[in-house]
Amino acid sequence: MIVARLLDATPPPPTTDDVDELLAAADQMMQLREAILRDAVPEPARADLLAELMRRQDMWETRLVAARASVGAARIAHGRARRVYR
Repeated sequence: MIVARLLDATPPPPTTDDVDELLAAADQMMQLREAILRDAVPEPARADLLAELMRRQDMWETRLVAARASVGAARIAHGRARRVYR
């Protein structure tokens, strides 16, 4: 079943604050999911598996948005520090 395979390929995101580690895990997950979808044949879906897949997808999106915000804040702080110490 495709949804079960996608669910297996979509673990919860790592709890790390290391952006590089988070992005590497996301990249690996996306590659696995892409390979599954590339070879997919439509089939009836199970609501429970779809709900869990969507829950995990939401978790990933939340972590990646937070990582993007963290990197953005760090870049802004770095830019401000450079201007102060010039």
